[in-house]
Amino acid sequence: AVLRLTARGDGSFVKFNNDGLVLAGQARLQPHYSSHPYNIKGTVTVTAEEEKYPAFIQQTASARNISLNFMDKFKGAESVYAAIKSSTNNFTVSFADTTEYYGTLTATNIYEDALLTVNLSSDFPGTLSVSTNVTLVPASGVKIANLKYFDGAVIDARSGTLEITGSIVKSGKIRVLTNNFGANTTNPRFSELVKFPADAGITADDFEFVGADGEPLDCDSYNVTTDSAQG
Repeated sequence: AVLRLTARGDGSFVKFNNDGLVLAGQARLQPHYSSHPYNIKGTVTVTAEEEKYPAFIQQTASARNISLNFMDKFKGAESVYAAIKSSTNNFTVSFADTTEYYGTLTATNIYEDALLTVNLSSDFPGTLSVSTNVTLVPASGVKIANLKYFDGAVIDARSGTLEITGSIVKSGKIRVLTNNFGANTTNPRFSELVKFPADAGITADDFEFVGADGEPLDCDSYNVTTDSAQG
């Protein structure tokens, strides 16, 4: 089943009352064609089985730099893919409340010239998987239970600290987007960018820091500090 959103005009929204929208089986939720934001109001529940019938939040090939905003609760114990099907147009998916989502959200993008962005405004108790050409933008203080990081993804840490409370699976260096204070900065700046369990096996060498232009930042020093709970 495909639910294709074609609302036009800035501020348009689709509201699901009662039990809200259920993404089951091979359901596809597709914002289509318009460059205006699409706002989903009402609870969205994912019941699709990851291995057999994954559900998709999917941009269509003809979409133009679309943003899809889940304004209310996004929940479920199953899994969903956020995917992009355009080689030139970006796609942004934003979640206001994922505190009851225990499944796996896999953000996937095979196109080098298009960017898939995932915005999180609340804690994420499930597993989040990000890969090449995907940017994760968590609000300050957001906690993610489990993170799967694949080479080429970016974590935007400019808004504050991201905390991983459970497991980390990674390939390649973890690219962290942070503020560039410039070559003429006289006072040292200290920022806690990412927190993770002390037994995660992560070291300072596992990170690469980049600026807004995607180019590596020159860091005088950076390190991993460990206490009894977090690293």
